[in-house]
Amino acid sequence: MLNLSLSCFSLALILTLIISLANRSMRKKRFLLMVALWCQLAGVTCDVAVEALSGMPGPFIRMALEVLTMTAANFGIVTGVAIMVYIHTDSHAMRVGEHLSDPLISFLFAINVINMGLLLSNPITHLYYHYGADNTYVRGPCRTLYSVLLLVQATLMIPVVLRLRHRHGTMTTVRLLLCGLLVISGIVAEMVFAQVKTTVPAVSLTLVLLSVGVQTRLEEDLAQTRAELAESRVRLLSGQIHPHFIFNSLSAIKALVSEDVELAEQAIQDFSDYLRSHLDVMSSSRLVPFAEEMGHVSHYVSLEMADPSRPMQVTYDFETEDFMVPPLTVQPLVENAIRHGVRMRENGGTVEVRTRLADSGILVIVRDDGKGVSSVTERQEHRRKVGIDNVRERIERQCSGSLEVASTPQGTTVTLTIPRGGDL
Repeated sequence: MLNLSLSCFSLALILTLIISLANRSMRKKRFLLMVALWCQLAGVTCDVAVEALSGMPGPFIRMALEVLTMTAANFGIVTGVAIMVYIHTDSHAMRVGEHLSDPLISFLFAINVINMGLLLSNPITHLYYHYGADNTYVRGPCRTLYSVLLLVQATLMIPVVLRLRHRHGTMTTVRLLLCGLLVISGIVAEMVFAQVKTTVPAVSLTLVLLSVGVQTRLEEDLAQTRAELAESRVRLLSGQIHPHFIFNSLSAIKALVSEDVELAEQAIQDFSDYLRSHLDVMSSSRLVPFAEEMGHVSHYVSLEMADPSRPMQVTYDFETEDFMVPPLTVQPLVENAIRHGVRMRENGGTVEVRTRLADSGILVIVRDDGKGVSSVTERQEHRRKVGIDNVRERIERQCSGSLEVASTPQGTTVTLTIPRGGDL
């Protein structure tokens, strides 16, 4: 009854693991683990059937018991081989020849081949076991050899794990060592208590530990993939801002060339200095100090104010500057305020850039006294909205902030909220 309970426990355990891993992508190591799980499932199923049929009368029952016992033992060997190859395989594909080139692994393969050969000959030799007249299990003269060969394999995998610790990392190495000690304990317990089959549940628990490692690695890979996608998204969004800024700057310089050569030359120099000092930041997705971002703003404003025929004022009022923002987030807001706000008025206007401390975080406020979004054309509104949406998404992704827009016929106010975690 105890052996039946242990076998049923192992069966339920392995079925749960197979279901949990069934929909995962099958890289080589995960495939090897699934092979081990399916082999263990088949072996445990045979063990359950043996425990259920043991003691029943009849020659056909005896034949079935012989076949089921031999099948279960062979699947146990294959499970051990799959686990061994799983441990020896790195994250890249390894061919069988690469495993066999390792002398220790080759020796362990040979042990398993010998063990399996003796099992297959057992119906004739009865070296490992046979069933008596009452169809009960009887240990053969070499039954201990089966356990000894398994014990040798489990023990020799310990130095293999230690040798490959640089490949697996500390946590995985510790997990694999625990697996080895668990299997060794199960085999030794079965050799000491001959009537209790503890090897099967020990191997099943080992597969649990290995599956936990796979699940952890899957979650880490998923988190890394999501982070890489988010990084790529941020870089793409930043890339949309950069040509837009350069185009508008060159357009401003072009307008000056025919009107004031000296101002145009100064604007070109300002633009050149800007590109030289900030080109690296423009292609970066890291957060930058607010003061550095305001350097972008001042360069842009100087280019826009180079044309005296289009008067405007830009004022600054900072309650705090000790915080970080994604690069080129305030500059597009100031650009929108100028091009789609105060430039829409014949007499120009004023753009205000302010920072305030609030319970919700640090507020960056860009306000203009233009005519509001209702006065812009559909094309202008589309370009303005692209810039706003770009900044909003980067603020949300990079510092968990938010962006709000309030527009009236008297002007537009854009408010960035940066959580306090984004300050220096």
